[in-house]
Amino acid sequence: MTKLEARSKTKSVRMPIVIVFAYVLSLGPAVILVMLRSYGVFNDTSFDVMLLVNWVVEFATYTSSLGNPLIYAYYNGAFRKELIRMFCKRKDKRELTHTW
Repeated sequence: MTKLEARSKTKSVRMPIVIVFAYVLSLGPAVILVMLRSYGVFNDTSFDVMLLVNWVVEFATYTSSLGNPLIYAYYNGAFRKELIRMFCKRKDKRELTHTW
């Protein structure tokens, strides 16, 4: 196997691992919340606290829809180079404006 093939296989294995980890972080809290509710853990919790917990869990769930396209795009070499170039240009502009 050549070095390029090994690198390609590593990237192709790494991306699904990152995606699964992102799904666990975004959809896992909702599953845990439902499980804890079913066991009655939150029976004595105030409405305000439960509202906040539900809001945080919903926010984490919706981040899945935002994060996955960015993860896929980051593994695209052309997109990654453009992103790095854009941030480097922005950094250079800030340094130039703050030097005087």
